[in-house]
Amino acid sequence: MPSRKTTPIDKFLSEDDAKETPKPSKNGIDPLLEKIQELVKVFANESGHSYRAQIGRYRASSVPYCNRKIAFEMLLGVEELEELEEDTRLVGTAMTGQIIHDFLEKALEPILISSEEEVEVNLGEFVISGHYDLLVKDVDGNKIVIDVKTCSDASKVQAKEAHVRQLSVYQAALGGIDGALLYVERNNFQMKMFRFPFDKEIFSQVVVKMTELHSRITRTWEYFEKKQREGMPQLIGLTLDQVLEAVKLDLVPPREPEFEYECRNAWSRCRFYDICYSSNSRYGR
Repeated sequence: MPSRKTTPIDKFLSEDDAKETPKPSKNGIDPLLEKIQELVKVFANESGHSYRAQIGRYRASSVPYCNRKIAFEMLLGVEELEELEEDTRLVGTAMTGQIIHDFLEKALEPILISSEEEVEVNLGEFVISGHYDLLVKDVDGNKIVIDVKTCSDASKVQAKEAHVRQLSVYQAALGGIDGALLYVERNNFQMKMFRFPFDKEIFSQVVVKMTELHSRITRTWEYFEKKQREGMPQLIGLTLDQVLEAVKLDLVPPREPEFEYECRNAWSRCRFYDICYSSNSRYGR
């Protein structure tokens, strides 16, 4: 029986593999995976609505959350915030929400009026602004603004009071039209919707909450501006030590999370958790 001719693949298989397998990094993760995670995080940050918080202009998306957290994010300098970076697992939640939103935007084109438009409510001393998710026409041709939320089980979800308050900002900014919370299940896209006419009482709760926030932030900033005139270095953003001082002086808002999981849960915690709860003598409550 004639011998089979050697083919290029035979040669390839017979050669010793001279290439080295990439060594894992110190934490045991493949360097390629580390790079992928880094790029995903950058993309997630750039894909969202980028803004730098400023005193007197507050985001509608922050309305549902703890006033202390909002104050810290506005008062702290950029470098201090980077040191207190939030749990990277939150990136996945944000990206899932963005993917679902993009899908809905395409799917609802026949009834879609606009999406992700920025709107604002001017309350004199301060402004509340934000990007609503979807503005559509209902079956009767009426405009309705929709805020999309992801959930783990659409069959059991109930409209959260804090979400209703956030929705009321978009409703107020759009002239008091109807609004809806659309909860979408992450795993199988099951949905549940709650529709709300504009409620002035609910929106007034938002105004009270944000007025208190604005008052506290302004008071804190003015306190350190005065210290600056007395010899403190140029004030751009507060340092962590200055924020801790503000906590001890009761200048910033108290710790009042809107959700029980806001401070800490099984898989993440607020970036300011140690400031509020740590027994370390450096941190105050």
